Amino acid sequence: MRFGHAITSMKPRLVLLLSGSLIALSLAAAPHAAGATCTVPTQFATIQLAIADLTCTLINVKPGTYDGPITIDHTLTLHGAGLASTFITPGPAPLVAPKAIIRVTGAATNAVIENFTITGPGDGGCDSLQ
Repeated sequence: MRFGHAITSMKPRLVLLLSGSLIALSLAAAPHAAGATCTVPTQFATIQLAIADLTCTLINVKPGTYDGPITIDHTLTLHGAGLASTFITPGPAPLVAPKAIIRVTGAATNAVIENFTITGPGDGGCDSLQ
């Protein structure tokens, strides 16, 4: 009986340890839960300024036309107000290499870009947007 009692008393400790590990793993797997939702142009004047704030993991962009180029260098979601109302253009300055209106960098960067129309013109030729 004493042996059975020792086994029973160890089970709750083992379960507590495992559940603590599962909680830690589930928090690590959900980076967006800890980040802030930011809004352009209400909180930030430009999309790039919102991206530069590393606490912004969801960036909501209100209807309008926004200048690029834009560089995303960390995991986030960039959410436009709709294809017919939220536009990203190359901007007034000529595009420099790699001539991208939106550039995502970093092997571990996971960027979601949704509900935008990205318009040109580009620099001409095969890489030009119309």
